[in-house]
Amino acid sequence: MQEKKKKSKWNEKKVLVSVLSTRAIERSGNRKLSSFSNSASSMLKKVKKECDWWIAWKERNEHIPFCDEQITSFDGLKLVGRSFLQPDTVKKWVIVVPGFTGNKLKMLDYVQIFYKQGFNVLLVCCRGRGKSEGDHVTMGWLDRLDIVLWVNKLVITSPDSQIVLFGLSAGGAAVMMAAGEELLPNVKCVIEDCGYSSVWDLFSRQLGDRFNLSIPVVRKAADTFARSCGGLDLKKASAVEQLKKAKIPVMFIHGSEDNIVLTNMVHDCFNAAPTEKELYIVEGAGHGQALLADPAEYIKRLFGFINKYIEDQAEKNNNAIVALE
Repeated sequence: MQEKKKKSKWNEKKVLVSVLSTRAIERSGNRKLSSFSNSASSMLKKVKKECDWWIAWKERNEHIPFCDEQITSFDGLKLVGRSFLQPDTVKKWVIVVPGFTGNKLKMLDYVQIFYKQGFNVLLVCCRGRGKSEGDHVTMGWLDRLDIVLWVNKLVITSPDSQIVLFGLSAGGAAVMMAAGEELLPNVKCVIEDCGYSSVWDLFSRQLGDRFNLSIPVVRKAADTFARSCGGLDLKKASAVEQLKKAKIPVMFIHGSEDNIVLTNMVHDCFNAAPTEKELYIVEGAGHGQALLADPAEYIKRLFGFINKYIEDQAEKNNNAIVALE
């Protein structure tokens, strides 16, 4: 049964590659589309390739305890994650949401950064990825509701927890979309890195602007992609519209040389948020490369923002002792 589900997922994704590489090329005669098709095909192969990332993590960080987590989505899917716990009881949590490829090995770098700063970390596996159920990837749109459920789960087990939402690429879009939902007050801030303004903007600009395709070809490819995502409404899946309803602080991070999620998208997102916010453009960084481009400055800016909204438990305890004296 599990094997059939996996095959079903990949058959859905192959639809997009098939349309881009055959029908669209035949009807438009645009040779530039072939390079996009090859790129998409290569990306899907990387997504499909499975690796035992938990073993890699244990080899690098044997001292860090972790445990498996699970929730049931609003539409009945089993979604999984893994929490990395501090040796002492702490109330600070970060929920980390991966990008479109679900590359958990890459996300472990972020897990390690947050863990070293004294946070418990919950790394989630989005619907349609890894061991989480689901035949479709929804590019952050339904994932936003799953994030709300992960928050609720943490608060049930730790009512006084302080939670940060962090996402990369599609995960960045997901946490921005989640920011527009009714979140528990335990969620203190959101950090997104290279997320897109909407699924439609991402899709249309990649095909239309980058590859100079005609509007009919873009529409056909968009319709096919939407069907492969379970009928996702590409225009409704908008981080910009969700951010307009946000009530918590948001930090926006983007590389100046991002040619996948174009840098101008982060300005649309930033301008939409009515809350406290910060924009960090990393010069020379490509898509998802902001951390690698300048690790020291990235970490400094990241926690400079977070620490404005997260109360340090040790400091709180010290203040309480002083007050008693």
